[in-house]
Amino acid sequence: PSESPEMLNCFVDRRGGFRQRRGVERWNATSIAAGAWAPRNQHCTPQSDGGFHVFVATNNEVWAADEGGTFVDTLVGGTADPHEADFASWGDVTYMALGKGNPTSTWDGATATALVDPTASSGAGFNDDETAPVGGHAPTGDLVCEHNGRLFVGGIQEDGVAMPNRIRWSHPLEPGDWRTDDYWDIEIGGGKITAIVSQTDRLLIFKSNAVFALYGSTLDDFELQTVSRSLSTVSPASVTQSESAVVFFSRAGGRSAIFALAPDTLDLLSEPIELRPRPDPRH
Repeated sequence: PSESPEMLNCFVDRRGGFRQRRGVERWNATSIAAGAWAPRNQHCTPQSDGGFHVFVATNNEVWAADEGGTFVDTLVGGTADPHEADFASWGDVTYMALGKGNPTSTWDGATATALVDPTASSGAGFNDDETAPVGGHAPTGDLVCEHNGRLFVGGIQEDGVAMPNRIRWSHPLEPGDWRTDDYWDIEIGGGKITAIVSQTDRLLIFKSNAVFALYGSTLDDFELQTVSRSLSTVSPASVTQSESAVVFFSRAGGRSAIFALAPDTLDLLSEPIELRPRPDPRH
């Protein structure tokens, strides 16, 4: 008589009261009409007016919505493998790395703008004078990240030549200007660069079979340190960040597991439980 077995979707708090469990509400006002729904990556850029822009890379297209939930086609295509597009926030503008062969672009909330590749022989070229910014440039690549006031692009293509282990960085505080010699080829560890993530004073560089950390702010004081030669991640979509750690999925060496990488520690969070045959009770 004192039980309530039919009270579904309710919580009992520690004080003995009841409250209804929160449900799920559709947020977006319009569906993403991108053919087959096959999302590969997403990103959110907070805006200075308190709003935000949400991006979804799906079916080799990039769609964007503001806090109103109405998605629009940015009219840019992403072909980076396997995540299609990578994103970086810079103020109210979002930079989109769309894969080799597609110009890196920006989104200001209404219009996508293709940036000139400074490495292309037909382009306007590099700007080696950091005191005279021009803007409007960015290398073509698979990955993009803001770190220490610079824009980094990784897995790039230079004048039609793929360089999967090269990263380039912009002028300080000028994401549209790039110097000729501001790049680093990270060939050690084999494979290719699969993700770049900013963490405190270091840029984490994930490769197919290793993880490295880049310290410093200029080519003259950069220092590359090894984090792991046995872990990796498959794309920027398999990496996320909390206040205390970068959490990533790794399947290097046939071991599928999730790890948390803090500035001073590397911890295993979870891995599959191996299913073994039950022992025969007759033995």
